[in-house]
Amino acid sequence: MVKADSDGNLIWKKKTQSIGDALLHTLIESHNGGYIAAGFCNSWRSNFLVERNESGGMVWENCFIDSASHFGYYDITPAAQGGYYLIDDICYLTKVNALGDITFSVKLSHVNQSVIECENGDVVMGGYGFREGNSGGPISLLRLDPSDLSPN
Repeated sequence: MVKADSDGNLIWKKKTQSIGDALLHTLIESHNGGYIAAGFCNSWRSNFLVERNESGGMVWENCFIDSASHFGYYDITPAAQGGYYLIDDICYLTKVNALGDITFSVKLSHVNQSVIECENGDVVMGGYGFREGNSGGPISLLRLDPSDLSPN
């Protein structure tokens, strides 16, 4: 993660502690004024999430290891009620709390590129469903009320 001023001058630059590559695809300001980034933890082929404070100090990081083949979180957005919504390469909508712990994760279809939360609390995801060697798939947009989801 790199932080620069408005003129592009380096303020700080921090590397993750992953054994292999840790690729960050998206970054937002965290609820507490720091920064949270999401991506891919190559050494374990897993989704990766990291939070740093305003001066670049580590708050927490998680590499989510499971039996499914994950290729990274592609987008993150703050949740109005706290925590964050994430969407990953294989179309899982995941919500984590402020400490990065997963509160729910649900498999969807063809939405793997972006996620936002609307003013009414609905979550909207978009994507095209295929990656890794495929040239694309159906372009999809999905809006849902996350309180209607059955957590996995």
